[in-house]
Amino acid sequence: MHMFIFWLQVGLAITIFLLSTLAALYEGSGIFYHIFEWEYSTPFSKLINGEVTNAGDIVVLDHFVFAAKYSPTFPIIMTLCGIYLLVLIGYFIFRKSRRFIRYTFILGILLFLLSSSLINAHTIGGKSFFFTFLVSGSMCLIIPLIIYIVLLFKNKTHKGLS
Repeated sequence: MHMFIFWLQVGLAITIFLLSTLAALYEGSGIFYHIFEWEYSTPFSKLINGEVTNAGDIVVLDHFVFAAKYSPTFPIIMTLCGIYLLVLIGYFIFRKSRRFIRYTFILGILLFLLSSSLINAHTIGGKSFFFTFLVSGSMCLIIPLIIYIVLLFKNKTHKGLS
C-alpha cells in the first residue's frame, strides 16, 4: 500500500509538472511580441545564437525565462512540483536512515541560496520566486529539524523506560 501511495504522488506531481510546463510555454510565447525585452529575457538564445535580432533566434527555454519574469504562476507550480519530487525521491531512497534529514537540510540550504540570488529582483516573477524559494527552503530546514528532535526525544524516552 505504501508503494502505491508513493507512486501515486510521483505520478500526480509529474502530471501537474507537465501541465504547468505547457502552460508556462504558452505564457512565455509572449516574448515574440516584446522586442524590447529580447535583450533582458533571452539568455539561452544569446548563449546559443549570439545576438537575438528576430523572433526566429529565440530558443524555447527563453519562453520559461519570460514566463517566470512576467507570468510566474505556472513556472512556480513547476518549481514546487520539482521540489516535491526531489523530496519524495529523497524520502524513497533514505527513508530507513537519518540521511533523509541531511538530504532535506542540504536541499533547504540550496533553496535559500537560490532565494538569496533573487533578493533584489525587480520583476513580479523575480519577487515571487524569491518568496517561493525562501518558504520552500525554510520548510526543508524546519521539517527535518522537527523530525530530528522527535527522533531524539523518542530515543531518550525508550532508553529511560528500559
